Amino acid sequence: MAKNEELPIFLDSYEVLTHLLSLVPRMPKVYRYNVGQRMLDACLDMIGLEFEANTQYGADKVPYINRLLNRHAMLRMLLRQMKEHDVIDSRQLAHYILLLDKIGKQANGWKNHYSA
Repeated sequence: MAKNEELPIFLDSYEVLTHLLSLVPRMPKVYRYNVGQRMLDACLDMIGLEFEANTQYGADKVPYINRLLNRHAMLRMLLRQMKEHDVIDSRQLAHYILLLDKIGKQANGWKNHYSA
């Protein structure tokens, strides 16, 4: 079992969190306290679920990974909404999507490995 802080999925999620922590306080008030907080919560949940999955053995990881993927999908959707409402620009969205794609691929690979 690798240390949580060394896992590539954790490092990518940590980077997303770092960017969100600087984005959310600058969001318009109408979005900051509902959508912004939901994005932070989803990202923090993803990181927590990565830690939880990493402490499990074998197929016991799969339920945590499934929940992680659900939070991942929620965060992607909220980021797309923020782009549609001009809270973030295309360049910012592209950066988030690249990181989230890496996280999704890693999580699905992790899940497929333990589901088989």
